[in-house]
Amino acid sequence: MSKRGIEELVEDFFDVPSSLGSISNLEQATSEAVAAPVEEVARVILEGFRTTTKRRTPSVERWSCSPTRCSTPGIACAMAP
Repeated sequence: MSKRGIEELVEDFFDVPSSLGSISNLEQATSEAVAAPVEEVARVILEGFRTTTKRRTPSVERWSCSPTRCSTPGIACAMAP
């Protein structure tokens, strides 16, 4: 959903005035707030995968999950450099 769509939803649904700047600020704050838990979940998932496959899989280790690597709120996985 676009920032403008979120702004309209907040104003229409909650009857609260908002701006694109406030949506962007909340998006950034949310990304920062969930960064540590997302990294922990990614670590646990990768450890579980290595345990169940009983071998090391280099291609899996190259993936890095981060909520700050996407242009919209949420979590995205991207190849690590």
